Formats: sequence, C-alpha cells, structure tokens
Amino acid sequence: MLFLFSQALEAQESENKFYPYMYLGGHLQAGIPVQLFKDKAQSGSYGGGGLFLVQLGPRPIFAGLEVNVHRFDSERITFEEVINGFVEQFEQTTKNNALLAHVVVRAQPWDNSLFRPYLDGLFGVKDLYTRTTVENVETEDTESNTDLQDWSLSYGFAVGVQLGVFRNEAVTIDLRCSYLTGNNATFYTRRPDAVGPFFIPLDAFETQNAPPSMLIPQIGVTVDLSTVDYY
Repeated sequence: MLFLFSQALEAQESENKFYPYMYLGGHLQAGIPVQLFKDKAQSGSYGGGGLFLVQLGPRPIFAGLEVNVHRFDSERITFEEVINGFVEQFEQTTKNNALLAHVVVRAQPWDNSLFRPYLDGLFGVKDLYTRTTVENVETEDTESNTDLQDWSLSYGFAVGVQLGVFRNEAVTIDLRCSYLTGNNATFYTRRPDAVGPFFIPLDAFETQNAPPSMLIPQIGVTVDLSTVDYY
C-alpha cells in the first residue's frame, strides 16, 4: 500500500514538474538606417548572428540573449613597398562595423500550426567601430588597428513569425523585423564628396554623431532544443 502511494506521489510530482522550452536560432540580417542615422549618410548594412531563449515559467514568456555583427561601408587601396630589395604588394582596407548585443524578452502564444507569431522586446548595446587592416598579398601577413570605436544603449521591439515547414516540427523558418534605436554614438560614414583614389582608405570617410536607429529584417532557422529529439 505504501509502495503504491509512493509511486502515485512520484507520478504526480513528475506531472507538476516544470520543463522549460529552449530555443536556439541563427539568422542573416539586413540593416536599414532610419531617421537621423539615415540623414547622416550612413549606408545600409548586412550581417548575422544567433539567439538563445529559455522559457521563464509555465506561461509562454521567454528571455535570452541575441548577438549580431553587421558590416556597413568599406574602402580598399593597393600599394607597393620595396622590402629587402623586393617589391611587395599590399592591400589596406578600412571597414565600418557594428556589434549588436541585446537581452530579449519574447511573448509567443502556444501554437503548433504552420504560422507561429511572436513579439520581442530588446534592450542592450550597439558597439560601432571602424577597423583598418593592412595585408601583405604574397605572405598574407596582416596588421590591424581600430580607428574609432563608440557604443550606445540600444532598445526596441520586433515582430516575427516561425514557419513550421519541416518534417521535424521542432525546426522552423524564422522571419522577423526589428526596430532598434538608442542614444547618440560617433561613427565613420562615407563623405558625400568622396572620390578616389585615396592616399589611405580612411580618407573616404568622415565622423558623424547620431542615434544608430535601424530597421532590421531577417531570415533564419530556429530549433526547439527541448523537443527536437521527439520527431
């Protein structure tokens, strides 16, 4: 009798135990400058990254971290130097980049249909930096230095939908569009009158200051780690 009671109690505790859902995603993104960031002649960007979310409780609320890297404009020149009596070719490239890191809180109603909509809130930072690299074309030796780096607080929201088009229902196509803004940051952008050739690639750019506000459409794949083995 005691054994049966113990077994029933364990079964009930197992039923009441909370097993959180966990999502892992990878995606490609495009960055579209808006508002003052666009007016400062900043070009569009492209990039990608990843997202990890874990369910916070029995309700369909998730939280986690998202990290992305974006590339804006770039400029490159080639030149020659005589080293130890030999002419060697070099490439000097300046690239404008951004690292986006955000805490994400997601609300997503339970839905196992083809379309699974969700709403995200995001808060974090944007790290805008410009880096110049000199590469010896023959030996592939490189030297890099950071010309400018600045960061700003970043916040916004996103709406998206997961499409259950695969045989394994734990794997979905993820379509999303985010709006991110924040406080001011200083960054390099291409000069309106920039016409090459340039003595150094950085001559093609000038510094500007504005909130780095962007619309970011993306496409990716999300995996439900808690159920992927069930299918």
